[in-house]
Parts: sequence; C-alpha cells; structure tokens
Amino acid sequence: MVFAQTVESIFAPSIARDLTPRGRRRLEEAGLVLGKKLRAEYPLETVRGWMDILRQDLYPGMPRERADELLGRRMVEGLAQTLLGRALVPILRLLGPARAVRRMEENMRHLTNFTRLQMRLTGDDEAEYWIEEPGISSDYTRGEMLAIFEAIGYPRTTVDLVPGTSPGFTFRIRWSELAEDD
Repeated sequence: MVFAQTVESIFAPSIARDLTPRGRRRLEEAGLVLGKKLRAEYPLETVRGWMDILRQDLYPGMPRERADELLGRRMVEGLAQTLLGRALVPILRLLGPARAVRRMEENMRHLTNFTRLQMRLTGDDEAEYWIEEPGISSDYTRGEMLAIFEAIGYPRTTVDLVPGTSPGFTFRIRWSELAEDD
C-alpha cells in the first residue's frame, strides 16, 4: 500500500498547478480528485496508474527515462511541502549528508509498506543505496535522490546506477560540500 503522505507528495499543489485540464480529468476518472481529503492508503497499482497520467500530462513527448527522473525530483519537492517534509528537511540539513544517509531507511518507511532499502556509507562523502520498490524505475529513484541531496544543501551530488543489481537496483551516491564562494 502507498500511504497518503506519499500520494500528497506526488500530487503536491506545485504539481497540481501544472496539470492540464485534461490531466486533471483523467486523474478524476482514475479515482483521484485533487484537493479532496485523501484516504489513509492506496493500492500500488492505482498510484502507478496516476503516475503514468502525470508523466504523460506534464512531460508529453519526453523520453520516459528523463520524465521519470523529473517526476522523482518533483515528488521530493512535493514532500518538502508536506507537514512531514517541512519538519524533516531542516533536520536532515543540520545532520549533513552522512548522518542523513543513516536515517534514510527509517524515513522511507513512512512512505510505503512495500519498499525495501539499505543505505551504507562507503566513505566520508559517499554511500551505496540499494532499493527494491516494485514498479518504480531507477530513473525515478535517481531523481528522488538528487532532489533530496539538493534540498539538504548538496546540489553537486552524483547518483550513479551500479549495473547488475537484481532484484532492485543499487546507486553509488557521492557528495561534496560547496566552497564558500559557490
């Protein structure tokens, strides 16, 4: 199941504003009326269908890989607008990336009940992130990770897919602090 907090992040007001009337109508026909109170949880297949509508409406004609990455970024931006996100982002900023990585597993449990992940620090400025999230592409997850690190003050983070991981996928994440004059 996908928890309401996640649906709220995916369909944040900033995303809803960018939808076309046709996109809104398609979401309503698929069972999501933006601006109405959400249920506590939704089936994964339902949310995936809504995400397909979003992708088609917000990024028509764009390659799916790029559209998925942008949707992942927008989900994190939307999460930052929720009550949980407004509390979490400043805390993660204070913790810094290494300590934030250690908390990532716990934080992600609040979003779904089917995602499995492991974060492991591999150096002072890098980590490996393994995730198994049915129906979610590596491009979407890469977009999420880039946006998370940008939100906590590390816009020069790289997130590279490690080939050959199955089930799920593994990313190598590297970050660096910005110089004072950046």
